[in-house]
Amino acid sequence: MKHALLPLLLIATLEGVVTPGCHQPSPFPEKEEDGHGMAPQAEDELFATYRDPATGDIPAGIRAAEMAYAGGLPRKGDGRIGLRSGPAALLDWRSVGPSNIGGRTRALAIDLTDTLTLLAGAATGGIWKSTDGGENWQLKSDPGINLAVTTIAQDPRPGHTHIWYYGSGEIRGESGWDRGYRSRNYGTGIYRSTDNGESWEVLPNTVPGNPTSWDDAFDFVHRIVVSPTTGSVFVANNATGIYRSTDGGENFALLLGAVAQHLYNDIAVNSEGVLLAVQSSLRIDGTHTTGGIYRSDNDGDSWSTITPGTFPNQHHRSILAIAPSDPEIAYVLTYTGSIFANGREDVRFHKLDLGSGTAEDRSSNLPDFPGTNWAVGPSVITLGNYAMAMAVKPDDPDFVVLGGITLFRSTDGFASPPPVLDLYATLIGGYQDVSGTNFAYKYENHWPDQHAVVFHPSNPGKMWSANDSGIHLTWDVERKPLVWEDRSNGYNVTQFFFAHLPPGAGDDRLLGGAQDNGTIYLRDQGAGYAMGEEICSGDGSYGYLGENYAYSSLQNGRARRQNYLDAEHTQIQSFLTFALAPVAPPPAADPNLMFYIHPFEIDPNDEQIMYFPEGNVLWRNNQLEAANPLNHWSKLN
Repeated sequence: MKHALLPLLLIATLEGVVTPGCHQPSPFPEKEEDGHGMAPQAEDELFATYRDPATGDIPAGIRAAEMAYAGGLPRKGDGRIGLRSGPAALLDWRSVGPSNIGGRTRALAIDLTDTLTLLAGAATGGIWKSTDGGENWQLKSDPGINLAVTTIAQDPRPGHTHIWYYGSGEIRGESGWDRGYRSRNYGTGIYRSTDNGESWEVLPNTVPGNPTSWDDAFDFVHRIVVSPTTGSVFVANNATGIYRSTDGGENFALLLGAVAQHLYNDIAVNSEGVLLAVQSSLRIDGTHTTGGIYRSDNDGDSWSTITPGTFPNQHHRSILAIAPSDPEIAYVLTYTGSIFANGREDVRFHKLDLGSGTAEDRSSNLPDFPGTNWAVGPSVITLGNYAMAMAVKPDDPDFVVLGGITLFRSTDGFASPPPVLDLYATLIGGYQDVSGTNFAYKYENHWPDQHAVVFHPSNPGKMWSANDSGIHLTWDVERKPLVWEDRSNGYNVTQFFFAHLPPGAGDDRLLGGAQDNGTIYLRDQGAGYAMGEEICSGDGSYGYLGENYAYSSLQNGRARRQNYLDAEHTQIQSFLTFALAPVAPPPAADPNLMFYIHPFEIDPNDEQIMYFPEGNVLWRNNQLEAANPLNHWSKLN
């Protein structure tokens, strides 16, 4: 377990101001036991080695300082060694792609003064900027600092639009899920740009003490908004609450919530400076407290509860959206944490009228099309709040777009149920109906798992979408069926779990397993970025390019054998043919012992042999190229 005393940059010792250097028992959860941690005595010794003897703490911001120092050290090529030691540091690295496949994108924003300029933030890929309407992208954040971007905000006040903020730290990630579904991408605070997103600097008072432990209020920044009337910066931090800075991010004070109380928080601000916040009842220890919806009319100085009586007593994550054309209309989408008997999630939806102080529960009108599961009967499924997005059309307060794994729209704010016999009047992205014979299970030029929806500020029909595969654009949000364009060209944020190089000299083929983008096959072009092809679906895992067959796998060790389609072995059979031969896991293996991203190994000297681990047991297949390879597994003693 983690050391009982963790360096802390949390709290509110005086008027809620975040101050460094408070070494005390952490209210945040200790890291779960994984069986491979250091012994307690060893952790004590390590802590004693790294602490500042003058204060007894790990110095605040020391990781960022370390990385900045390391970035100035010599490496090969220009006299600098680089950030890593060992043989890899002496190699020359370049990106080979894929150029056409993005990755999980949590944040997206359009420049109010130049709508061809967009900023996007990837969960493990940093901040990217486009100045040509998403045709091309450039990385703008330092890849050596932190890549877990979750939110982007521009100061909307005239004369201040060159100022941007982004927050880091993804509390509910999918990359690297273990069997306990505890994956998190720790952040390093909040960053600010004063040159319209060209360069970024961290705000020192938001830097956590330890970038790999949950010990700080700014480990997981969920949302940043800037008041259009005062310029105050408001931050919704997961596991604590709502913070405010009145000096451009130099200092933050906790306004609403408490440390370790509300696991999920969100905030929104309307054009008049009225603030809405929502806090989960779920605490970080799994118990519940009082959560709900709150309003402030005085820049966050005080808050009033506006939680409707129909709001669930226990609830996990909620997100907010305010109608740009009517600042008194807002919507709240809530995942309660409950699952119905048919496997559908309990998701609630409320409309708020801030003028009259009334609310309407419209949960029963959310899309829930007939079917046996989420694929053939689309409904609002968030994957346990992993995927949630919502926005309101700028010229119509009743036109709402929301989504979980699939994206939906309503022209009356879900005041009425969607037409059951007209699926594509409501369903506009993500997964689509697969009950027919055509297994085009993903909406054309779009992708599942929705994380952000952004409308063009001056062209209400134009809408951007961010999801697990990057960034997409529609020019007419009212069209049926909706038409999308993929705008992830050069947006190189694909999250790879694994990469494979064939052993032969001069072989330009590459294979990689990517989060929610399947197994990607590409050929190195020698210069520039290569186009990628998804040859296996799901969360791509391990793969192998053999002499006679290609092998790919997705989550939980499900490996497949695929044919080559040409004599040169440069074209690989698609998973959409349904003719792939399953090779793993062994039928007798315990599925509870499979890792989410599970390894296998093929003997390069005898490609008939595959090894597959199951806990502390190793399986071997000696006839991998047999007609039914699943019949040839044996357990090694």
